[in-house]
Formats: sequence, C-alpha cells, structure tokens
Amino acid sequence: MLADPAFDHVRDRLHSPLDVDLSSPGAMSVLAGVILGLVFGKPLGISLASFLAVKARIARAPEDVGLQSFLGAACLCGIGDTVSLLMADQAFPHGSIAAVAKIGVLIGSVLAALTGAAILALQRPAARTTEAAPAG
Repeated sequence: MLADPAFDHVRDRLHSPLDVDLSSPGAMSVLAGVILGLVFGKPLGISLASFLAVKARIARAPEDVGLQSFLGAACLCGIGDTVSLLMADQAFPHGSIAAVAKIGVLIGSVLAALTGAAILALQRPAARTTEAAPAG
C-alpha cells in the first residue's frame, strides 16, 4: 500500500523520448545550449583550468602525455552522465523542456565521445626513444 504512491510518482515522471516538442518556445535554444556545453564547454573549461593550474604551479602536467592526448581526453569529459539527466529535471521541473534537455545530453554525449575518440585515434604513434637491447 505504501509503495503505490511512489510508483505513481515515478510513472508520472516518465515520458517517451519521442514525446519531445522542439517547436515549443525556447526548446531549440535549450537543445543547442546543452549540446554546445558538452561538446565545447566542458573540454574548453577542463583545458583552461588545467593550463592555469600548471602555470600557477598548483599542478604538474604528466611528462609522457602529449597535447593531442590531453585534448582527446578533455573531449571525452564532455560525455554526460546520470547527473546531467538529473540536472535537466531540476532545471526544468515543468513542461517538455526537460525532455529536450535530456535529448541534448544524449546527443552532446555521443558527439563528445566521437570527437574525443577521433582525436585519440588520429594520434601519431610516439617515437621510440629507447633502442632494443641486443640479443645475447
């Protein structure tokens, strides 16, 4: 008997992902903002914060990690997680804009993953600095 209200609340919060109205006022702005934030904003913020931390001598950059590897990893940080989906519900508690924001998280996460993976995949193999030991 006590579980019924909890299940009713969860059922009421579930929406079909196809039940998204992109023609509603502000929907395209929210969609674009979420996607751009994940694909460009998070990697840019991570890169700038890391650069400033190294310059301020708060942190030290790893010696064996190149710039391309770092940028690829920063792009992978744009992958949204369950907290992003929760924040969409918290930011837009009423209306269909929360569903638009969640679609933006999913699209932005896929684009961030593809961008980071492409940057890392296109990386040149590191030059070998040690010679092979002579067989003996």
